[in-house]
Amino acid sequence: MKIRIIPYKKGSQSAKLIAKGLTKALGYKVWRGSPKPFSLNLSWGNQDITKGGWWVNSPMRIKFASNKITTFKLLEQVGVSHVPYTTSKACAEGWSKDGATVFARTPQGQGGSGITIVAPGQAMPNMPLYTKYVKKRKEFRVHVVGGEVIDVQQKKRKNGSDKDVLIWNHSNDFVFCHNDVEEPKGIRELGVAAVKAVDLDFGAVDIIWNQFLDKCFVLEVNSAPGLCDTTCGKYVQAFVSKYSQTPPVSTHLQAKVQ
Repeated sequence: MKIRIIPYKKGSQSAKLIAKGLTKALGYKVWRGSPKPFSLNLSWGNQDITKGGWWVNSPMRIKFASNKITTFKLLEQVGVSHVPYTTSKACAEGWSKDGATVFARTPQGQGGSGITIVAPGQAMPNMPLYTKYVKKRKEFRVHVVGGEVIDVQQKKRKNGSDKDVLIWNHSNDFVFCHNDVEEPKGIRELGVAAVKAVDLDFGAVDIIWNQFLDKCFVLEVNSAPGLCDTTCGKYVQAFVSKYSQTPPVSTHLQAKVQ
């Protein structure tokens, strides 16, 4: 059964890298596009297509995982450590009155998009989701395929940057690195547990570490992470090893989330 990549958008550079790497590794052209009934359709963040044959990360699973409210509920159900969240404005206002910074946010979004930072005591906007800011000493991305960690990256400042910001993203001069990664205890196990909780075959888990508590907290699970060449190669190797011969068994989450 041939693998086919189903990207969330046609121009996804990471999907292109994965397809190119799989083409070289498998010895046949791995196409990107619509799913086919007799292919193993590997969804790279695509949650809109429901037809086709076998799936790795089916669109239904990704639809659940891409919604941060649903993700937090699923993590909470199985006891996976995550940042505090609420859908109640009154609760978020209580956090603020107690001196906490609050992120008022949309259920979707990545790289800091859809977030309004609310300082302690400021007026709380009406938003579907609120998360309490947890101070972080370090931030990581743990890549998991088929229940195994294939790569760990640490988010660090670009050379020469001195920005003091709460959101560590590319526009604020932070990038994921492989050099001198210092992993907190249990971070790999937490990454595996998070991907399992949202029922994905693979995912990239963003995790922060609080030095004072010596504890890790999950921020989100990505179904279409941006990839460098090194990490892409590890995904390709894992996909070939786990999915090129035997398709995964699909399960769905409809009964899990109320």
